[in-house]
Amino acid sequence: SAFMGKTQEAADVPGKAQMLKSGSQITVIPGPELDKWKKATDTLGEQWAADITAKGGDGKKLLQDARDLIKKYTK
Repeated sequence: SAFMGKTQEAADVPGKAQMLKSGSQITVIPGPELDKWKKATDTLGEQWAADITAKGGDGKKLLQDARDLIKKYTK
């Protein structure tokens, strides 16, 4: 998982450069606006977890693990 993260991050560098070179714009969502987005979509995670649980998985644990990783790696 850490290896894949580093590999993906390294691959993002030339991809980002190519996007900018081609005229694409990268927008960083400011913190307060991002908080609004998170709040507006928060129930989607809960719905996903319920779907996974209904299929026999541990949806709550997977969702919490994902949220923990997002917190850990958010810059």
